[in-house]
Amino acid sequence: MVVTQREWDKLTEREKEILKGIGISPKSTKSSPKSLPFKGNPQEPYFLKRTVHCNLCKSITIKYFHMLLSEYSSHLYSKEATEEEAVSGKYKSQESHQSTCSKCYNVLIKEWTKEEIAKALIKAYPLASIRGGKWKK
Repeated sequence: MVVTQREWDKLTEREKEILKGIGISPKSTKSSPKSLPFKGNPQEPYFLKRTVHCNLCKSITIKYFHMLLSEYSSHLYSKEATEEEAVSGKYKSQESHQSTCSKCYNVLIKEWTKEEIAKALIKAYPLASIRGGKWKK
């Protein structure tokens, strides 16, 4: 027979001795460690080519990052790199699409007419063009 640790703690020393004598002991609770140490191989550093496509001004921005191993953990962190550095080593590519970007203002102001900007905004944000942007009951 097994007694829970909470019940065992409520007993006097004499009661514990008697119970141990007849084969009754507290239920052992094995606790697992709070966090397990990292046992796998740490990730290898690499270069990342990140391509961002803007849905509004249609510009494409390419940036390169060097993904380096942190000295404090098994994770990688990024440091901006040049194209020459990235091409010299192995690199991975990542593409994403954004509704706007940092180049939008300059591109739209200098190169587009008001009509072209309005059409592009309606394409980039289609819900704003529904019923002229007004909801009627």
